[in-house]
Amino acid sequence: MTATSSSFRRVLVAGALGLTMAVTAACGGGSSGGDDGGPVTLRFSWWGSDARHEYTQKLIDQYEAAHPGVTIEADFTGWNDYWDRLATATAGGDAPDIMQQDTRYVREYAERGALQDLTEYVPDVIRTGELDENVLPTGQIEGATYAIPTGVNAFSVVADPEAFATAGVPLPDDTTWTWESMLETAAQVTQATGGQVHGMQSFAFHDTSFEVFARQRGESLFAEDGSLGFTKQTLVDWWTLAVQARDTGAEPEASVSVETQAGGIDESLLSTNRGGLGFWWTNELRALTSNSGRELELLRFPGESAQQQAGMYFKPAMFLAVSGNSEHPEEAARSSTTW
Repeated sequence: MTATSSSFRRVLVAGALGLTMAVTAACGGGSSGGDDGGPVTLRFSWWGSDARHEYTQKLIDQYEAAHPGVTIEADFTGWNDYWDRLATATAGGDAPDIMQQDTRYVREYAERGALQDLTEYVPDVIRTGELDENVLPTGQIEGATYAIPTGVNAFSVVADPEAFATAGVPLPDDTTWTWESMLETAAQVTQATGGQVHGMQSFAFHDTSFEVFARQRGESLFAEDGSLGFTKQTLVDWWTLAVQARDTGAEPEASVSVETQAGGIDESLLSTNRGGLGFWWTNELRALTSNSGRELELLRFPGESAQQQAGMYFKPAMFLAVSGNSEHPEEAARSSTTW
């Protein structure tokens, strides 16, 4: 990679990991159970890959060892199933005490009374002193804190240099490439390997890819008043690229793309050494690298230096929130900054 690209990678990794470590260090002091001193059982729901599940379970074990009388019941699934399960559990009055949340859903759950207002627990129970003061307010709605951000990340292109080397195709220069040249390069990888390695995993499953594309044109997913913030032509151009990616062989045929997408990060083209490029959040790089057994690289989206404005952006990687119906809100709040 170029020196500029290497710097970009370091910034993204630091942003994705740095705050997470600060959150872990910021967890509240020890306790031996509930307010009455008796044992407490909390259910914790999260989404993620196998690597995240294993890592989170280790943190649960450490937390329980440091907090006698507190038991954390793990409840995890992949991203595709997580929100349906959470919505069903919440509607049925059986929401987990502690849950992962996302920027798309915090307001919706908070306004339904499904999230605990954590304001009274900050900063004594939930110690936020080591959290980035610019990120912390992202979990607030009208001055009340409903969610604690656990880190920041950015949606990016992840590349497997070994796959490109095998195909004899140069790794793209992410400071100059365009959307069209990305498709051309990916198609070359597929052709050079006889389809054993696909040039890229489909980007059409991710609305964030479209959001980056629209932002590069000075548009957005939504306007301030809640209406659509992009033009019809931008959407047409986006889907045209998606069709070209399929028809040129830059990505697999539709049936394979659907199957691969359903398998999540663990069955992705990059994780299984069957792809040259993928589209992932920066905090997923660790799992992708571990699964693939290769040194993967973060790249900018195509067009970042040539369009009207940069399309990529930092966002909270995820939030931790407490159910509005939890029987032990203080203990749930205390543990919510550990993960």
